[in-house]
Amino acid sequence: MAKTDLRKLAKRAENEDLSDLGNKTSWGPPEGEEFTIVAELVRADDSGDRWGVMCRVQGGESDKRTFWANFNTVDPEVYDWADSKNAATFHYLSLFGLTVDVLVDDGATNDKLTAIAVASGPLKVTGHWRAGKGKHKGRKFGEHHFEALAGAGATKVVVPVDDDDDEDFFADDED
Repeated sequence: MAKTDLRKLAKRAENEDLSDLGNKTSWGPPEGEEFTIVAELVRADDSGDRWGVMCRVQGGESDKRTFWANFNTVDPEVYDWADSKNAATFHYLSLFGLTVDVLVDDGATNDKLTAIAVASGPLKVTGHWRAGKGKHKGRKFGEHHFEALAGAGATKVVVPVDDDDDEDFFADDED
């Protein structure tokens, strides 16, 4: 991969208006709205228990817009709601073709995970946001609901548990 030319990026950014920087927000599926999406990129955390899937909208007014869907597992010895959260994580990842067998494969590089997710085809997503708690109060975090499109395999819809955990593992990665 070519090294990023920071001087070139800085030059391009010189004339950007920064006066409204604090009011710019990233895009995500609006609450309750449904979109058809495809996976575009997958990134796995080195810890082996967190994954981010960049999703791209197909069609409509939001065509080609992207957002990150972040998934993680939690320790059932620490959190009594962990089994429900983990069930949702594994279900949603499997919709992207990222089954447990794929995720535990030592050769599962980000490029391999991306290829599998891209090949899994389109899914339906419904936007859902939860308010941040604790140090994240005032922020909203995506807890979008994913499901297979009709006739595309699994039809079971899983809604993640609304937990009291203040920690958001990918807070800095959300776009």
